[in-house]
Amino acid sequence: MQLSGTLWNHAPAMVEQMNARQIQRPTFTPAEMGTLAAYLLYLNFISEAGDAKRGRELFEQHSCSRCHQFGGQGGTTGPRLDELSDVASSLFLAQALWNHGPDMAAKMTELKIERQRFDGNDIADVVAYLRGNRPAPTLAEAAPQAGSPRAGQTLFEQKGCIKCHSINGVGGSVGPDLGTRPLTRHMAEMTGALWNHGPAMWAKMKEQHIAFPRLSDREMADVIAYIYFVQYVNRRGDVAKGATLFKEKSCAQCHGAGGEGPPRDGSPSNGVPATPSLVASPALQSPFSWSAAIWNQAPTIAAESRAAQLPWPRFADDEMRDLVAFLQSRAAK
Repeated sequence: MQLSGTLWNHAPAMVEQMNARQIQRPTFTPAEMGTLAAYLLYLNFISEAGDAKRGRELFEQHSCSRCHQFGGQGGTTGPRLDELSDVASSLFLAQALWNHGPDMAAKMTELKIERQRFDGNDIADVVAYLRGNRPAPTLAEAAPQAGSPRAGQTLFEQKGCIKCHSINGVGGSVGPDLGTRPLTRHMAEMTGALWNHGPAMWAKMKEQHIAFPRLSDREMADVIAYIYFVQYVNRRGDVAKGATLFKEKSCAQCHGAGGEGPPRDGSPSNGVPATPSLVASPALQSPFSWSAAIWNQAPTIAAESRAAQLPWPRFADDEMRDLVAFLQSRAAK
């Protein structure tokens, strides 16, 4: 739905630019829009762009060099990391930090090393440092590492994750609901989250008598893919906020929402062209239907708005999701 908002916000400019460049404007079916959205999400998910210089600083600041050697310098408590440049990735670190996490935590306590967090792009920066002079993987190279959300859903249950975590209200309540948590942008950020919350999770697993699950690289890829993608589906908007947006964004000047808006007989109201009530639109069936409709109808809407001298409203963050939630609530009545 944020993609829908972005498509709407930039529609007039895109239409103008495509016309100026004589680019034939394609249309999308809902299924095609879903495929395009998945591709764009995967681009963010597997992004490994990091700052090697900052990664080196983090490697020192987080005391990684106390236990690991890299570039011929560092401790010998843990394995040497010099040989990892060809396999260094966020996924590799996710598996390693999870599977060896409890042992690492115990050794850090023994050596009195303060455990620090990895947030935002921290893991991506460390990965860039560990890669040395090797460039970030291309999309073709990184894509095979991206796991299967469907396989990850099965593993999420088999490995016992669902005993503590729920997905949109389905599952345990020991840990947070992973379907409603703040959005994460890419695999590196999720790897950092695993590290940050590791000790608390291991303690709860011990308390609940849940065996610690080790994950292969493929299993880790699948579980992370599932947790990543589930945050983008089945998220409901705020109906009350949507109702306010419908008025504030002047949607009612052209559209009805069940008793609201201009006449439905096709006659204009104050020079504004009357259009069908949005609550009857098939575009409300899914986010992909809505996005496809916004894209496909953009030239017509933009032309009519200019003719009626109507300002083009913009939607930020989850405002488009809230608006659609309001329209769906009216359609259900």
